Amino acid sequence: MSDHAILPVHAGTQQSLRSRVDQLITPSAPVSRRDLFAGRHKAIEGFIRALELPGQTLVVFGEPGCGKSSLLAMAPEFADAPFTVVRVRAEGGDTFPMLWRKVADHVRTSTLRSERGLTASPFPGDTLSDAGISQGSSIGVAQAVELVVKMSEKSAVMILIDEFDRADAECRTWMSRVVTQVAQAAPRATIVIAGSAASADALVPAKEGLMPLHLTRLSNEECLEAVLRALRVVGMTADDSVVERIATLANGMPAAVQELTRRTADAAVDEGVTHLTNGHLTAGVQVALAETGAPVVNAYEQSIIRARRGIYPEILLACALSPRDSHGTFSVADVRDTLQRIVNREVRGLTNQVAALTEEGRGAVLAKEGLAKTARYHFVEPAIEPYILMRGLEQGWATSKTPVWLPTAETVETAGESRAA
Repeated sequence: MSDHAILPVHAGTQQSLRSRVDQLITPSAPVSRRDLFAGRHKAIEGFIRALELPGQTLVVFGEPGCGKSSLLAMAPEFADAPFTVVRVRAEGGDTFPMLWRKVADHVRTSTLRSERGLTASPFPGDTLSDAGISQGSSIGVAQAVELVVKMSEKSAVMILIDEFDRADAECRTWMSRVVTQVAQAAPRATIVIAGSAASADALVPAKEGLMPLHLTRLSNEECLEAVLRALRVVGMTADDSVVERIATLANGMPAAVQELTRRTADAAVDEGVTHLTNGHLTAGVQVALAETGAPVVNAYEQSIIRARRGIYPEILLACALSPRDSHGTFSVADVRDTLQRIVNREVRGLTNQVAALTEEGRGAVLAKEGLAKTARYHFVEPAIEPYILMRGLEQGWATSKTPVWLPTAETVETAGESRAA
């Protein structure tokens, strides 16, 4: 337990604190400040390796919501030498020409600002014309490669393409040709492509010039670090048990870490204090549950509809708490072990009940990989998992005043001593 005293703040200080929380803890936006960016040491090493190799394309892949956009937002911080950064985001149905038009528009805007004396452009004035790109013209593979070459003539350039999985299938095929040619023609350019996928090849099926980087969820230690960094930036503190419980409820999802930290901090600010307690966390969870989007709520409610001999709320909670492999999948055996800790008894027919959560009648919240005893499962939308855990705190099914799966204060103190050692 933390030794911080719970001291009240004055009205002016309270308003200032609320403003800092609103501005700095932003669950709906990627992390873009170094002092808020937690962990990811292997991912940063991957970025640095890609920058050191000429003409490489780094493909960042992983399940939805694992922090790919934040990694891209922080990319300029990883470079030792200055880079010109161009960042674009794919939208649903974007074609190859549409995506590269966004890159070209970035160059055009930079050039126009330079011509008007607003700021210097890192690109030569003839970048677009030499690449054969004019207003309204179509952009193919040759034009895209030439554009990258021209962009990198004046300085090293990093082209970041986020949410690439939303582009159409043909775009991915064409991009693979760009990757191969850029590796040979533009040694001072680094392309970074990020998207939700199980493999780099699913995003960009290139055979040359590609470096895959699998981004997984935050570890528990990284979640703890993220909470502490956010509180430090806004000038707040928290009980150790609050930090540990936020990390547990977030289940490795960066946005959930920010959301729960933000809501808990809001509750403390409302009370006029700067130190977060479990009472503030309880209030924050209630607000987070109330403001969860309808798609997540509807999928959850459909999945837990009770059937004869079925305990779907408990099973869904066990699925969310089960240990995962590096691809975010778990087995029925993993669920069984976790479920037994929740209900404290043996559950029969679990294989069929877990499989039922892949069906439309139960919201299709899970997807199944493999057959029979080797089958593994994962959540179709990982964003539902923190919601499941927060619902698991409610009085009633599978819970008590201190759910068996939630760290207790004693557990947190022991873990804190281990970390300190």
